[in-house]
Amino acid sequence: MMKYWIWLSQLKGVGPVIQKRLLKIFCNPEAVFNADKSSLLKVEGIGENTADNIVSSRNLDNSMRILDNLYKIDGRVLTLYDDLYPKVAASMIYSPVVFYYRGEIKANLDGIGI
Repeated sequence: MMKYWIWLSQLKGVGPVIQKRLLKIFCNPEAVFNADKSSLLKVEGIGENTADNIVSSRNLDNSMRILDNLYKIDGRVLTLYDDLYPKVAASMIYSPVVFYYRGEIKANLDGIGI
């Protein structure tokens, strides 16, 4: 499932606001990946060009490369739906849907330094 989170976060022209709208409608990034153009067009803020971009970006090669590179440096991915994702960040409209990190994240953090 992580490969789909990375794919969603890497979509050109689709920032965190639209990513979160897509997740609200489709519930998870794999469903976004598999959504047809007509379904994507029903999401507020998605026009023809963005829908075409999403559909034409259905390739997980880059996501798998990122995961492989993270593995090599003992990196991890924290998604918007993870319990450890800081609540303060989750409530912000422009916060990313994924964080890449190394080390440990402790529960109930007030924030993350980037």
